[in-house]
Amino acid sequence: MALAKSLERLLAEKAERVGQKPHLKPLTAGWERIVGIVAEDVPARYCLMFSGGAVTCTAWQEPVHLEVRGRASDLAMLFGGDELAYQYARQQVSTKGRIGDRLKLEALIRLSS
Repeated sequence: MALAKSLERLLAEKAERVGQKPHLKPLTAGWERIVGIVAEDVPARYCLMFSGGAVTCTAWQEPVHLEVRGRASDLAMLFGGDELAYQYARQQVSTKGRIGDRLKLEALIRLSS
């Protein structure tokens, strides 16, 4: 359960960082999406909600536009901010959704580190 709380805290921090970066405003402006984050090895499901140019971390909501699924440790590496860890984690998690949404999420993750 500690890993689930750690992942939740990390996602909230990532949402805050994305919101604070002025150079990311053009990417988030007009992007109304719910990104579902599913940790398969712990009972943890979260959402990153992109709405009105802001992003928040919330409890799971249906439907999601994009789903990122993997082990909690891999998800933590993906959203953690370290480039080498990100490259490894990206190969370990699965992402389902439109290609444009997947590319935008990847850009936001990498540019907010």
